[in-house]
Amino acid sequence: MTNAILLALDDSEFSRAATGELIAHVRPDSTTVHVLHVLELDHMLTPAFDFARGSSYGADVAAHLQASRGHAERLVAEAAAQLLSARFRAITVVREGEPRHLILDYAAEISCDCIVMGSHGRKGFDRFFMGSVSENVMRHAHCSVHIVRRPTRPRTSIDSR
Repeated sequence: MTNAILLALDDSEFSRAATGELIAHVRPDSTTVHVLHVLELDHMLTPAFDFARGSSYGADVAAHLQASRGHAERLVAEAAAQLLSARFRAITVVREGEPRHLILDYAAEISCDCIVMGSHGRKGFDRFFMGSVSENVMRHAHCSVHIVRRPTRPRTSIDSR
C-alpha cells in the first residue's frame, strides 16, 4: 500500500523545519510526498501596483507574477530534492489561490493520508488579522495533520537529560 503525504510549504523557516521533520520521522518506503506551494495572488501584488499607471503596468504585473511563480517552483523543487535524497518519491505542485482552501482541496483530490506543514506561531492580534492557515487546515482536513511549530534544532547534552 502506498502512503500519500501532502507537504504544504511557504518560504519560511517553519516550512523547512516541516520538511526536516517529515524526513526524520516518516519511513520513505511506499511513501509519495506531494510538495505543494500556493501562490496567494492578493499578497503577491504589492500595493504599489494598485497605484501604477501608464503603459508598463500590465507588463510589470506579468513580470512580477512570472518571478513569483519561478520562485515557487524553485521552492518546491528544493524540498523535493531533499525528499528524493532521503529515498521518498516526490511530486511538486504550484497552485494559485487562497492557501487555506487549496491545501484542503488538493489533499482531498489526492486522498492523502496526512498533511504536514509548518506553523508560524502567530498569537494575539497577528493571528486575528493574519489568520492561521495551519489551524484552518487542522480543523477542516479529512485526514491527520502534523503541524511543526518551530524549526528543529540539534539536540544538545542538556536536551538528553
